[in-house]
Amino acid sequence: MMLCAVAGAQVLHIPDMTWKLWTVLFSSAVFANLLGLNISSAFKTSVAIYILIPVLLIPQMLLSGLVIRFDDLRRPEADHAYGYS
Repeated sequence: MMLCAVAGAQVLHIPDMTWKLWTVLFSSAVFANLLGLNISSAFKTSVAIYILIPVLLIPQMLLSGLVIRFDDLRRPEADHAYGYS
């Protein structure tokens, strides 16, 4: 994981980004492992787990900006109300 963080910092040419990137990658990996362990301990049949995985992953993908950009979530007319140009 540290190799990914170092390579990403070198490719993006962002100074002092290695530790921040490593922290994000590490926390994502820990959360994914904890989520998988909690799902597998809560449900005993694999069918229930296969049904539950999309229910948990689709909101994560939607809210992370992977499917819908954050700019598309807000209305353009709200920019003027809050003073954004």
